[in-house]
Amino acid sequence: DPHHGTRDIWLLDLSRGGASRLTFDPGADDMPVWSLDGRQVAFKSERNRSFGFYQKSSSGSGPEELMLSGLNPGAVPYGWWRDGKLLVYSASSPSLKAGEDDLWLLPWAGDRKPVPILQMPFSQVQGAVSPDGHWIAYVSAESGRGGQDEVYISPFPSGDGKRQVSVSGGVEPQWRRDGNELFFLAGKRDLMGVEFDTEREFPPDD
Repeated sequence: DPHHGTRDIWLLDLSRGGASRLTFDPGADDMPVWSLDGRQVAFKSERNRSFGFYQKSSSGSGPEELMLSGLNPGAVPYGWWRDGKLLVYSASSPSLKAGEDDLWLLPWAGDRKPVPILQMPFSQVQGAVSPDGHWIAYVSAESGRGGQDEVYISPFPSGDGKRQVSVSGGVEPQWRRDGNELFFLAGKRDLMGVEFDTEREFPPDD
């Protein structure tokens, strides 16, 4: 926004070309994520000296809706799950050091009270839920090797057990549409792909 010196969310039409502005608030808007049906966009915004998550129709019609307020500056939304009824995000917890975050789930129904997914004595970020909703990939420096980030997967939403996927650093995990391969960036931004059978790695409970 040239008038306020802050960022706004824009939509780029990949089929017909052209861009349209989605947000107009003078506050800084960033970190947009699509709902699964493409009808909504959730994003982070700083308004009235407070950080929060908002959502707005991708058509641009209607007002923006506050999803969660009182967030720390480092909070990030990562994606929707279960038909847009749950939002995965990272934010700090009182038990963590400054700059460290846990992964959370924000229900978009009922009391809308955030639920922790992974809470450990180190940072977990960049959460990506598998298409079948059984697993979550995330990034953490828990390996202790000079603070190097690695990619892990864990059962979702229980978080019971984990497996390290990357071996020489990894960030930005994303699942293939069928859920049988996980992509991530490693080393000098090399794109990596790992195929595995999640049922074999994490046997289901009887």
